[in-house]
Amino acid sequence: MLDDEVAFRSCLGETIRVQVRSARFGAPTHEQWERARVASREIRRGVECRDRPVVVGALRLYQALFALDSAYPYLELEDSAHAPEFLHRVVARLEEAFEFGRLVVTEGAIPLLGIPPEVELVLRPKLELPEIPSPPPRKESAQTLTFFEVRYVDEIGQAIGGLEVEFKAGSRVETVTTNPAGVATLEEVVGTSASVGVLDLEALGKILDPRWEKPRPGAAPAGVNTHVFSIASSGLSGVALKAAVPNTVVITPPRGKLFVELWDKFGRVRHANQKYSITGPQSFSGTTDAEGRLLHEEVVGGSYKLELTVEVDTGDGKKVSDKYETTLVVLNSNTGAPQLRMLGVLPRVAMARLRDLLFDTHKSFLLPGAIESLKTIRQIYQQNAPCKLLIVGHTDTTGDPEKNDPLSKERADSVKAYLEDDVDAWLANYDLEGEKRWAGREDRAMIGALPDADERGEGEDPVTWFQRTRELSVDGKAGPETRRQLITEYMALDGIELSEEPDLEVSIETHGAGENFPLAGTGFELDTQAADGKADARDRRVELFFFDAEFGIVPPPGAPDGDEYLKWRERAFKDQDFPVAGLEREVFVVEVEDGMFRTDSAVVLPEAEAPSADAHESLTAASVFATALAFARDNPTKELLVAGHTDTAGAESHNQPLSEERAECALLVLEGTAGEANRGRFGELCDGRNLVSDQKQVLSWAARQFGFNCDPGTIDDNEFTGIEPIKGFQRDYNQNRARLGVPDAAELEVDGSMGKNTWSAVFDCYEAALALELSSQEKPEDRLKDLAAIREGLKFVDDEKRSLGFGEHHTIDKVGQDSVRSQANRRVEPLFFNPQEDLDLEQPPKESEIYLPGNFKRTSIPPTTSGQQPVLVGEIHMQLFDDAELAPLASKKFTITGDGTTRSGTTDANGVLREKHVPIGDYELKIEGREQTAVALVLIETIEEPQIRFLG
Repeated sequence: MLDDEVAFRSCLGETIRVQVRSARFGAPTHEQWERARVASREIRRGVECRDRPVVVGALRLYQALFALDSAYPYLELEDSAHAPEFLHRVVARLEEAFEFGRLVVTEGAIPLLGIPPEVELVLRPKLELPEIPSPPPRKESAQTLTFFEVRYVDEIGQAIGGLEVEFKAGSRVETVTTNPAGVATLEEVVGTSASVGVLDLEALGKILDPRWEKPRPGAAPAGVNTHVFSIASSGLSGVALKAAVPNTVVITPPRGKLFVELWDKFGRVRHANQKYSITGPQSFSGTTDAEGRLLHEEVVGGSYKLELTVEVDTGDGKKVSDKYETTLVVLNSNTGAPQLRMLGVLPRVAMARLRDLLFDTHKSFLLPGAIESLKTIRQIYQQNAPCKLLIVGHTDTTGDPEKNDPLSKERADSVKAYLEDDVDAWLANYDLEGEKRWAGREDRAMIGALPDADERGEGEDPVTWFQRTRELSVDGKAGPETRRQLITEYMALDGIELSEEPDLEVSIETHGAGENFPLAGTGFELDTQAADGKADARDRRVELFFFDAEFGIVPPPGAPDGDEYLKWRERAFKDQDFPVAGLEREVFVVEVEDGMFRTDSAVVLPEAEAPSADAHESLTAASVFATALAFARDNPTKELLVAGHTDTAGAESHNQPLSEERAECALLVLEGTAGEANRGRFGELCDGRNLVSDQKQVLSWAARQFGFNCDPGTIDDNEFTGIEPIKGFQRDYNQNRARLGVPDAAELEVDGSMGKNTWSAVFDCYEAALALELSSQEKPEDRLKDLAAIREGLKFVDDEKRSLGFGEHHTIDKVGQDSVRSQANRRVEPLFFNPQEDLDLEQPPKESEIYLPGNFKRTSIPPTTSGQQPVLVGEIHMQLFDDAELAPLASKKFTITGDGTTRSGTTDANGVLREKHVPIGDYELKIEGREQTAVALVLIETIEEPQIRFLG
């Protein structure tokens, strides 16, 4: 039964008619199979070429074959993005239907070599034939004939006709010319493998070159048995073919890439992140990358033109756009380097960074270690002249912005003055006030940096040597004349004299960025989450920005925290780093924010003298020394030196031994009972040089920390009002020796006099406080064992010189000023050095390399505490009621027993009892006349509201 019939015209103009049969018909005859093979081939070829009559016919056959709804929009899919994939499936299903006889050719599709006579279609009556034995099996032919077909098309599927190609199948070689449809066929081939190649690539080029002169819409055919080659590919000489099926060869134009790097016309600034458009055989557009580059691959050859839009920020909030044009060539695909194009002008900036040991904390003096780096910057001047130089100064995050903002500007000004050899600008720093003032330390640093400094005789004063060798008036004092000569020589060390090299054409401005842009750990990137109060030499830096003279500083400087600085860094096409030498020498300093000594006293106070409640809580001796011991424990290779200092009140001859006693006293607290004589020596030192106010401050601390009944009230130098508090300390010390961890210590005589023995008892209190800071053990003897274990790891720079006094020579407050009382300058500093530092501890305190500017990177160790409070006593505070009458037990006698003691007294009119300074422990309360007892709790913290107890 015949169901449907579809007719279509093939690519060669032949009409082919195909009928759709129902599934119950048998296998196709030989003729039907031969014609079906031709029809199937023509359908595939026509679909691949997008020949509309063939495509329409194939879709209608597919629709009829599967009884699909005629309204289904298959024909509308022909030009959609999904058409190639869908049509490929359609052709595959039609080929299966031809093979199984569902599709039969009734017109056309006759093989070129003809077909056997058509099988008779008339049904005749069945004849009864005698049974004939089955013939022997038919031997297969030794030679099976097949054919090879190939179609040549260009990159948009247009046929390539008139092209000579050469088939090779075994020993058979035959040249065939493609027909107008681009098809070449090799028939009656023995074997199943063959190849085909283009004979004349030049002839192929003559066919295709005219087509490629301008862009053309379209896409290359795809699917099975399709091969794609560039016209320049060697693969065109031998394409492997599959037998008895259509093969397709797609030839594409030669492809390359547009790879360009764009710079300004001077070749110094990249055109980064700028918009562009490209016109030619193909069109492109986009934005250059951070390197000023653009890349487009698989580009058709030809002439191209680039138009670049350069957007310039003029610095006043406005932007100007300029357009520049240049020609481009298509590079070979495997070319690694981009083609360079230089056009237009951009505001540019080169950046040079000076960092590490450039300035001391709070100072603008340019340290000697920076000089060598300044020498190397000379080449940047020469590379960028003419230019405008902006020097940007920075601080670390210690201090307040109110101080750091002007300090950063002062540092930039200091470098500017150095580069311009402005001696007067530097001399003005000796007249400043406070810690910014330059003084003898700066003088000695500059003298030590001079080329002939090694010629100074041993023990000769540096200033005296300088004056003598420069034929100045020799008085050992660095006056204006001496300092002018010294600064002049120091400024000449970099070898840059801008005033004598007018060809450099460098004009300098300065800007201070304060603490707003600290560096990350690498020393290069900015730290967006920097901690406040961090002392870091890398942040005490300057950066030099060299701007084009034509545009100037873009954008101009604003506030210290303005984003202009970020824009300068972002635009810097060159970032050169000049780390300052000397970082290999480092000292770690436990910072003491408050002075811990009174004037003319060697007593290490348990807390700072009169701390400012508005600024910060006072430090305690326990927190400072516990920090030092913890650092030593965690850094077992570091070596310790304890340095003592005084302020400038008093004569130098008086201050030097005072600083030594302070250093020794602090060392004794650090070493503790590790040294057998330390306790007694501490008592001796404190007894020998103390003030009444020292005594009272110690008593006040003991009352708060241990609950001793020794609070002196106002801390002053009235000796009479301190007698009873001293007695209270002596009594409570005797009672709490076991709880302090010194049960075998000798009892103090309760005489109200703060002598050597009582000062030694204070040493025991310091030990107990330190142990509580550094140990979590419950028992005092165990805490002291932990403390002793930590001290066993202490290493010293020199065991014979564990502490040194530096007198009044290295102040940190009111620098260079004489006869000044300063709490901050009366200090000790635990200093930790790297091993084998080879320190010269024999140098005079005034000239010590430890405090000479730029010799060591100083890393601060801020004091920290564990949060433990060394409370050993408390109080019992209770209100007693009758359980039955609910009335206060007023005026009742009571006894409290426990800890080997008995306390007694009488409740007040409200039934309240209160016992202070009770050692922590278990106690029992008994009321006279009542059998019931109660537990009396020792409260560690004072609570104004009493505990309530009901007694029967």
